[in-house]
Amino acid sequence: FPSHDKHGEIEIAKSYYQRAIDIELQINGGISERYFTNIELLGWLYFKINDYDQCLKFFNKALESISHKYQGWTYYYEKLFHYNWNIGGIHYEQENYDLGKKYFSLAIKIHEENTTEYSIKHITDLQFSQAKCHLQPKGRQGPTPVQS
Repeated sequence: FPSHDKHGEIEIAKSYYQRAIDIELQINGGISERYFTNIELLGWLYFKINDYDQCLKFFNKALESISHKYQGWTYYYEKLFHYNWNIGGIHYEQENYDLGKKYFSLAIKIHEENTTEYSIKHITDLQFSQAKCHLQPKGRQGPTPVQS
């Protein structure tokens, strides 16, 4: 992915995602599926270029957005499961195993209390991720994550 940035495509993509986020804030006050989807996509862009702090910032923002504004929405629990799993995965990549376990556990709890087709498809992968965190040496915390 970074090898494709010879002409600044990554910076251009970032600016388009950010403009879409800003427009959704202006038009809908951030209360639309497009708003948190663009936040999530911007997070994935940062993940692909290994900027985990920025990735966490945007994944946490997406989680916060859906948690406060979308209860009762059809895909609410699916997205809560998805975002908690992804945030746990980023903490795992940063060797923040305790935080990884925390977010993986939250995702598992969401699955157990509000099973969705999406969570059924991915629960075994999530359980595997949780197991990997538990197998890490005690005391390895990694860097402190950036607060959003």
